[in-house]
Amino acid sequence: MVLQNLRPTNFAKDPDTENTPPSTSSHPKGLVSRLQDASRRRRARTSGMPARNPKYHVDQAKRRSNARPKTSVRFIVTTVPTLADVEMADAASSSSLRPRSYPISLPKELARPEFKDISSEALLAVEPSLEETDLQFLRDSLESLGPELMQSLANVKVNPVKDRLPKELTVLAHDMTAILPTHMLAVFGRPSPSSSGSVPSPRPRKVTLFPVHSLVLLAHCANLPKPPSALPVPLTGQQEVQLPIWSLCLPSPLTYPQLSTYLYTKQIDHILKSFLPCSPPSTLMQDPSQILAFATHLSATFTIQALTKYALTVHGLWQNVCALGIFDDNLWDAMDVMWKSLLTALAIATGEPSLMLSPQTNQPPTSS
Repeated sequence: MVLQNLRPTNFAKDPDTENTPPSTSSHPKGLVSRLQDASRRRRARTSGMPARNPKYHVDQAKRRSNARPKTSVRFIVTTVPTLADVEMADAASSSSLRPRSYPISLPKELARPEFKDISSEALLAVEPSLEETDLQFLRDSLESLGPELMQSLANVKVNPVKDRLPKELTVLAHDMTAILPTHMLAVFGRPSPSSSGSVPSPRPRKVTLFPVHSLVLLAHCANLPKPPSALPVPLTGQQEVQLPIWSLCLPSPLTYPQLSTYLYTKQIDHILKSFLPCSPPSTLMQDPSQILAFATHLSATFTIQALTKYALTVHGLWQNVCALGIFDDNLWDAMDVMWKSLLTALAIATGEPSLMLSPQTNQPPTSS
């Protein structure tokens, strides 16, 4: 649900400090009991909540040791007037219809922030019974429930909201036997500077509402703002349910839905198909040597403008992943592959393959 012209009354004032642990709150018994059932089936209870991510540390160390002097690449992108532009222009403005070129600088590699553990205090505040549950096991259990949780989100109908965002929102749950969401996430972007300078504009911002299960986000994101306490959920019948609003400021609100779907399902193919202009080879993630051939295909199939748009979208996904503190190996590997593929395609398309290719591979293969 997209809301226009909402006042930022309930928004967090500083998105950079939105990682404080949540206060004690109740979590729907449906999800917790299902996780406990999964725990008994797997018999994988261990002690110690935080789980390290050794692969992430290794990749991060390699990036530091292999640091190159050139950390960004600069492309020249040309804009071409569309048919609509031509139809709306008059003779006096014909000069504005000429192609225009502008430079765009992008990092050659997506930087990886320092690893940060998920807060055990944050998880235990949501559900104290998770005290002796291993974090990776918790994530695996949530993943096994992913399709069911996603279906429960689709079964929630949000009542309209007018000009101000309330603290709680009434939703209609079509299936009360499902594991109901705990919160309504209000996602919005950072305020744009006012015309007078760097002071944020007081104008209302666009807000998009997403029903969420707080435990899914808290199990994957180390930098989350404090969620409000969950409200009691009715147990029987098709009823209206009150969900607390959980405000979340992100660098790229438009890429949140795809990221959220991944955190629920862990389907990396969905990420690749969502952020690339066409489906990549099925083994691209396992065999990075295919990147050059795939990039050559992209450069011959799509315009420079389209490739730039997709690159900026992947950059927005990366910004969200860094802002939320997500250190998922598969997600980071996918972002690296997509980024290298798109930048290599841009380098070839703009006639500057040396920006991304070494002298030994400076001649891209012929696209079929």
